[in-house]
Amino acid sequence: MEVDYEPLPVVVDPFKALEPDAPVLRTDKEGKQDNHIFHWEVGDRAATDDALAGADVVVKQDIYIPRIHVASIETCGCVADFDRVMGKLRVYLTTQAPHAVRTVLALVAGHVGLSEEKIQVISPDIGGGFGGKVPVYPGYVLAIAASVVVGKPVKWVEDRMENLQADSFARDYHLTAELGAKKDGTLTALKIKTVADHGYTDAAANPSKFPAGLFSIVTGGYDLKHAFAEVDGVYTNKPPGGIAYRCSFRVTEAVHTSPEARDGPGRPAPQELHPRG
Repeated sequence: MEVDYEPLPVVVDPFKALEPDAPVLRTDKEGKQDNHIFHWEVGDRAATDDALAGADVVVKQDIYIPRIHVASIETCGCVADFDRVMGKLRVYLTTQAPHAVRTVLALVAGHVGLSEEKIQVISPDIGGGFGGKVPVYPGYVLAIAASVVVGKPVKWVEDRMENLQADSFARDYHLTAELGAKKDGTLTALKIKTVADHGYTDAAANPSKFPAGLFSIVTGGYDLKHAFAEVDGVYTNKPPGGIAYRCSFRVTEAVHTSPEARDGPGRPAPQELHPRG
């Protein structure tokens, strides 16, 4: 077999991916003209802007939360066994969400008559998950398709390099934060704008949970009267992102809480706020 590869434009910067002349990466999506996935916002933008304008002190900072790879002890893998006589599929799978995976597999394999009641997903000890073993990866689907075609069990196990290149990542968020306060240290307003690099596909099980969780976390440690947050998801040529990572679809790094905020009235002085790596 001889293969000719033609290099395509590569975009790994989410801000460049949003530029008007950026190459459209998801050409598989009919009518897609840009790399923007979604826009989400919550809070009162106008009231927050007014509060910031009237604050005694305003601190503005760009914060980057880099990508995090799950890197489980064991990589992803499966054994798919399609029984032609019974018309049933049994899959041993390294998954954290067997019931959700069964639903997705039924959607994928529906054209061959495999509905949910004909699919059994068995998830034994999986060697670590942390959110990275929730998605349905192409390797699973291909192994199942091969088993359906040949009528024999088919095993697929990725190696460590494949795991790092193809499995879902978490984070990769660019945040611009504006914090307003009085001179006595009372926090009055918070405004967060986030550009989320979700890679080539949005791997979040529920895309709305990430920004909703983000807003709850960034405002949770303080007695804020006004807050506004907005998130824009962006496609790039990186591996798929947007998954959970040990935090129930939230962004625990996004809140930088001082001891005073945790233990006291929630009103630390602005100069005490520092991002923690």
